[in-house]
Amino acid sequence: MSLRVRNVVLAFLAAASLATAQEFRGTIIGRVVDPDGQAIPGASVTVANEATGVGWQTVTESDGVYAARFLVPGTYRVQVEMPGFSRFVQSGITLAIGQNATVNVQLKLGSVSETIEVHGGTSLLDTTTGGLGQVIDREVVEDMPLNGRMVFMLNRLAAGVNWQVPTFGATGTSGLRPFDNQGGSAWSLNGGRLATNEFLLDGAPDSSRGRYNFSPPVDSVEEVKIQTNTYDAQ
Repeated sequence: MSLRVRNVVLAFLAAASLATAQEFRGTIIGRVVDPDGQAIPGASVTVANEATGVGWQTVTESDGVYAARFLVPGTYRVQVEMPGFSRFVQSGITLAIGQNATVNVQLKLGSVSETIEVHGGTSLLDTTTGGLGQVIDREVVEDMPLNGRMVFMLNRLAAGVNWQVPTFGATGTSGLRPFDNQGGSAWSLNGGRLATNEFLLDGAPDSSRGRYNFSPPVDSVEEVKIQTNTYDAQ
């Protein structure tokens, strides 16, 4: 059995490489209310990774809002408890690279010994930011035939991304070999200049002067995100 390493690739327009790592972890946020829609402050909220069991715990604020930050991409379980109300559990919440997933909770009157369970993920539509981009999950990474097994060719699946085939010499070459970073970096995002992008691997810079430095093996890539516009302060 091979160990799958979570590698994250985030491509976005940048004039130059950033000196510090970018945040690839996500956040689960939401608001806890009673049956009448009124905020419930002080409710206990536990967020746990279903694969690793690693948990995060807090209580809701005066307006019923909670936020679990710096979560590694994966599948999570949210549990909410408050005396006088039934326990709420939602599992199967898929958190993608850099995603802000919203899980709002409406508690029902009852005993904490009673549990209301919900199974289902959240929408990949991030309503907390104005960023444009696309997440490519593991199934697509595994199944998509890649010329030269270069993972960055998955960028072509995102809207607004164009790739220019570089030619060298009389015969030319597609430049799709994993070690040929000039060809693999020849991307234009939303009409931007060619090869003026930033490549990140697990949140750390993986490019210089618009070209990637290292192309991870396709078999080790868990998820890819291409962000094409409206970047936040990070």
